[in-house]
Amino acid sequence: MRTTRRPPRPLSPAQKLRVAFELADAAVEMMKARIRREHPVLSSWERAALLVRWVQTRPGAEWGDGEGRPVPWHGAR
Repeated sequence: MRTTRRPPRPLSPAQKLRVAFELADAAVEMMKARIRREHPVLSSWERAALLVRWVQTRPGAEWGDGEGRPVPWHGAR
């Protein structure tokens, strides 16, 4: 017997945002595991510092993870 599959429904904006947050959380958890694996002798404070450095310097973080070209903030000089 053959069944037909319906295409998945498009996600709502709220669902898309929820997925984005879940993916961001997963990325942080994976990096935590990588840091623990690559630096087993570091203290938890040192590992946390490495994680913070990664969050602040990973590709895209320099400009706030936004798309497009950077522009000055209103009122900023």
